[in-house]
Amino acid sequence: MSVVNCLNVASHLDPRFGGIASSLPPLCSELERQGRYHSPLAGFCLPDEQLAVPDCAFVTHRFSQSWVRWITDPAMRSRLSSLVVDASICHIHGIWEPHCAITSGLARKLGRPYVISAHGMLDPWALRQKPWKKRIYSQLLEFRSLSSAACLRALTANEAEQYRQFGLKNPIVVIPNGVEVPLSAKADVFEERYPHLRGKRIVLFMGRLHTKKGLIPLCRCWSGVASRFPDAHLVIAGPDSEGIEPQLRKILADCGGNSSVTFTGLLAGDVKWSAYASANLFILPSYSEGFSVAILESLGTGTPVAISHNCYFPDVPAAGAGWLTGVTESEIDTVLSIALNTPAAELAAMGRNGAKLVADKYSWIKVASQFAELYDWILGGNAPASFAVL
Repeated sequence: MSVVNCLNVASHLDPRFGGIASSLPPLCSELERQGRYHSPLAGFCLPDEQLAVPDCAFVTHRFSQSWVRWITDPAMRSRLSSLVVDASICHIHGIWEPHCAITSGLARKLGRPYVISAHGMLDPWALRQKPWKKRIYSQLLEFRSLSSAACLRALTANEAEQYRQFGLKNPIVVIPNGVEVPLSAKADVFEERYPHLRGKRIVLFMGRLHTKKGLIPLCRCWSGVASRFPDAHLVIAGPDSEGIEPQLRKILADCGGNSSVTFTGLLAGDVKWSAYASANLFILPSYSEGFSVAILESLGTGTPVAISHNCYFPDVPAAGAGWLTGVTESEIDTVLSIALNTPAAELAAMGRNGAKLVADKYSWIKVASQFAELYDWILGGNAPASFAVL
C-alpha cells in the first residue's frame, strides 16, 4: 500500500494550551511509525509557541492565528493551499477558531475530504461560554465547516450525541485519545524537586489551570479535607492558562488550606511522570472535558482517579480504577474522603486495574491504527473493522 498524506491542523502546538497540543503530536508520530500515512501537522500558533514533541517524526508548519493576516497575506494562504493539495485527506482538530473555517474552506474548494474532531467543544458547558458569539459564528462559518466534513470524530459516545444535538447528520466515529506510558516511572525525581512532599499522601491535579477544570470548588473544600487527613497534600500541576492561580491561592488562604497545597506550574518529561508515580490519587472535577489525556496518563501510571461525570469516562468505575463525582464542593469533599479512607492495598489494586485498562484500550498503537482504518474508508477503502460508523 502506498503511503499518502493526512494533513492534521490544530489551533496550537504548545502544551500549555491543553489537550489537543498534547495528544496530537504523538498521534502524528505513531501514524508515521506505522508507515501508512504521512502526518504533517499545521498549527495556527502564537509566535512564541514551542512544539510538545521537538524531535518529532512528522513535519510541522506554522501559521498565524490572525484573521487579518489570512485576509491580507496571499502568500500564507498559498502556503496552506499547497499543503491541502498535497494531502489526500485533512483532519481538523478543534473548532471555533480560524484554523477550522480556513482549512475546511480550502479543502472544499480543492476537492479534499476532511475529518473534524471537536475535542469536547460542543459540550453543553462549552456552548454556554460566550453563547451569542458562538451562535453567530456558527451561522456564518462553523456549521458549514462541520456539516461538510466527510466524517466527524467523537472522543466518546457522549460527544457523538452532542454532534447530533447540534443538528449534524454526517457519519460519526468514536475514537478516543491514546497515551504512551513510560515502562518505569518512579517517585524519586518528583520528590527530589519537592522534598517537602516526602511522606505525604499526594492528591494530584494535572492540567491547565482553568475554571472549567473545577479547581475553584476543589480549593474551597480542600481545607476541610486536609483537617481530617493531616498527611494529605494537594499538588496542582499545570500552566496557568487563564490567570486564575492568584484567585485559587486567595481561596486557599481564606480557607486556611495554603500550607497543604503546592503549585508546580507546567511539568514535563520525567518530572511529570514522576509526579503521577508519587500520587496516591489523581483528581479532575471538571465541568467539561473532551477526553482528558491526564486521566489516561494517571491510569496508565497505576494511579487511581477521582473524576467528574463530565469527563465522560465510564470505563473508570467499570474497570474498578477509581471514582466518579459531581462538581460541587460537598461532592468533591465526599469523594476525596472516600478515596483517602480507602486502604493502601485496595488503592494499589485499583491502580493495577487502571494500568491494564489503558494497555488494553488506549495505547497509541491501537488508536493510530483506528485512525488509519478511518482514513482508508473515507478514501474509498473497506468499512472500518474495529469500530462502528454511526
